[in-house]
Amino acid sequence: MPPTQREAVVTLPHGVPAPRIGSVRRDDVRMAGEQAAKEGEYRRRLLATGAAYGLGHHLGVLPPGDARWRGSSWVDWADLLLPYAVLGLAAGTLLAAGVGRRTWIGFGVAGLLYTQGHGIHLAANSIGNAQPSAAAFLWDELAGHAIWYAGAAMVVATLAATMAERAATRNPAAIAVAIAVGATWATNALGGHFLIPGTVLSGAAAGYGAAQRHTLAWLVGLAGLSALVVLGGAVLGG
Repeated sequence: MPPTQREAVVTLPHGVPAPRIGSVRRDDVRMAGEQAAKEGEYRRRLLATGAAYGLGHHLGVLPPGDARWRGSSWVDWADLLLPYAVLGLAAGTLLAAGVGRRTWIGFGVAGLLYTQGHGIHLAANSIGNAQPSAAAFLWDELAGHAIWYAGAAMVVATLAATMAERAATRNPAAIAVAIAVGATWATNALGGHFLIPGTVLSGAAAGYGAAQRHTLAWLVGLAGLSALVVLGGAVLGG
C-alpha cells in the first residue's frame, strides 16, 4: 500500500497506540447518530405530552352519552385517568432527557399536586352536580382547582428546564401544540376561578420563553402568550 493511503498511527506514552483515525471517525459518526436518535425521541415524547394536556383537558365538552354507572359517565372516568396519562408521557420525556435526581423529586411533588387536585375537583364536582352545597363548591371550584393548577404549572416548569438546554424548532406541529397548551391553561383558569394567578403564571411563561427565544423553551413563551390572548379576550368580552 502506498504511504499516502496508510492510516496514521500515533504512539502514546508507554508504547500504547492511539486509535486509528478511521476508527475514531466511525465512532464519532455512530455517537452522533445515537445522540440524534435520543434527541428525536425526546422531542416526540414532549410533543405527545403537550398534546395530551392540550386536548385531554377538554374532555368535558364531549357528549357523556346515556350510559351511567352509579351516576357517572364514561367522560368522568376518562377525565379521572387523564392526569396519569399526561404524567406518564412527561416522565418518559424526562427519562429521554436524562435528568438528575433533584429534577425527579420536583417532578414527583408536581405530579402529586396535579393528580390530587384534579381528583378533588372531579369528586367534588360530581357530588355538587347531585347535591349542590357550599362545601362542594369549595373543594371543586376553589381548593381542587388551585392544587391542580399548581401541580400542572410545576410539571410545565420541570419540562421547560429541559427545553432550555435544546435548540429551537419551528416545527408546525410543535407550534400548534404549544398554542393548544396555552389555550387549555387559560380556559381551565377561567372555569376554575383562577383568573389572576393563571394570568400571572401565563405572563411568567411568556417572559421565560422570550428570554429563551433561541432554545426550544421559546415554545413555553408561545404557550404563555396564547393563554394571555384567551384570558384577555375573555376579560374584555365580559
